[in-house]
Amino acid sequence: MLTRARLDAIVYRVGGSNPCYVSEHDCSRAKDKDFYHSLTLLKSQVRSDLSSGFYSLSRFDYVRPFVTCIDTVLPLRDGSLKQSFLGCAYEAMDDHGRRQFVSMCPTNYLSNEADTLLDSFKTLGEIIEARYLDERVNDLIRELPRAPLITTFDLGGKKQRTPELSVIIEPTNGSFRAVSQELSLSATAGSPCEALNKLEKVLADDPSVARGHILRSEPIFGPVDVQLTLKNSFSLKRFLISLSPCQNGTRYYRAHAPQAGVYAKSTTIEGALQNIKDAISLKFHEATQAEVDRALKARPILTTARVSPSNNN
Repeated sequence: MLTRARLDAIVYRVGGSNPCYVSEHDCSRAKDKDFYHSLTLLKSQVRSDLSSGFYSLSRFDYVRPFVTCIDTVLPLRDGSLKQSFLGCAYEAMDDHGRRQFVSMCPTNYLSNEADTLLDSFKTLGEIIEARYLDERVNDLIRELPRAPLITTFDLGGKKQRTPELSVIIEPTNGSFRAVSQELSLSATAGSPCEALNKLEKVLADDPSVARGHILRSEPIFGPVDVQLTLKNSFSLKRFLISLSPCQNGTRYYRAHAPQAGVYAKSTTIEGALQNIKDAISLKFHEATQAEVDRALKARPILTTARVSPSNNN
């Protein structure tokens, strides 16, 4: 049986006010007006493509994603250009139980593997820079408008995963701070994964504190483009967001834009995306360009924390 705990999926939202979702994994694609039905169709297509030998199943089980912005200096033919890209690194286990971080950039489908999370992001940035060596600005502009959502899905056949909740990891003066905004809990360490592990130990001591904030399905990450009305101009800016499918009596989606420090909720994905855009727009209404640029310099890492009871008595 073809089994993996998690596989990566890139989902494009197309169609404007009447959206349709195109989901991709490797060479498999599916399309539907509903986000989750698109993923269900993708799962079926992946199984079909794997069974027919169209491509091979990855040797990795993806444990969880880490999503951030990767800063690069592109050596274009027209001159060097500073540009950030959406980057996603998956904590992954191979068939021998060895941990790796598999990173990818959905804008240009570049990827790599590394032993640590930060090395994975660093190397991905170098690969992106090499990709655009001697390219023209117009070549870059054709790819940059892509704003895919990143999520994961499973092929079935494995036991239920440990419950999770959304977490932000923030660089702070040479260290990293893992934060659960909903629970007002945090932990600091010298690396992102160490900080996350410390936070998970805090949650393990009293997992009941996470009640009502557990993700009911796979987390969703991605960029949103927001038209800002600034003090002296108009500006289209891209912000990193997370979408957390939650349930506390009723099902809802909780959107968070950490660079703007705002949240929004809705009972639908489309509503959550629109509401978080509105919240960002309101936050920076009549702000200066310098204030916006300062906010967008933040490089949070969006991920999840596992919530499991401690084995300690």
